Amino acid sequence: MTTATQTAVPAANPHAYIGGAPITLTIVAVLANPKKPGSASYDRYARYPTAPFTLAEALAVKDGPTRADFLWDIRKGHLTVAEG
Repeated sequence: MTTATQTAVPAANPHAYIGGAPITLTIVAVLANPKKPGSASYDRYARYPTAPFTLAEALAVKDGPTRADFLWDIRKGHLTVAEG
């Protein structure tokens, strides 16, 4: 079993990471929920699967994060993706 190197996605261009592999991109770490409690985005963030997970797995969660949430959270550094 190989271990992926963990790195934060550069805030300048999170789309480059998703555009190349939108379904297989693997999230290896999720920060504690940084959203405002009681907000819809807080609730969706709370529904991220336990890391590690792929974009496809996150998008399959009922009432879970959206693709826009995913991109935003990567750009803000709330999620860490596997490099390589």
